[in-house]
Amino acid sequence: MGAVDEGGGGEVAGGRYGGDCGLYGVEAAVGDNKFKVMEEITLQVQRDAQSGWLVASWDDPDGGGITTQGQDLRDLQQQITEAVAVHFDDGAAPRRIRIHFVSDPILVQA
Repeated sequence: MGAVDEGGGGEVAGGRYGGDCGLYGVEAAVGDNKFKVMEEITLQVQRDAQSGWLVASWDDPDGGGITTQGQDLRDLQQQITEAVAVHFDDGAAPRRIRIHFVSDPILVQA
């Protein structure tokens, strides 16, 4: 499982990020193939009303995307890490994965 970076800034490696997009930060090459590496992606997280599971999704600007789920936050983090590794080519995975909760949890005290 990857480390959780709780930095709150809005700027990353030479530019701004926003929405559910990723920021293309650097170019890389594997063999003769050149590609851009995303510095960061942001997955939107919501709780599924029927199952109660956390569902995370990200739309790839180049088409496709990632959708995965976990029973709790720890499980979701592991599922996201695995899904990102499968989605991106070797060496092209983003350095940081931001998890954005669409609805902030509310603690109710009696």
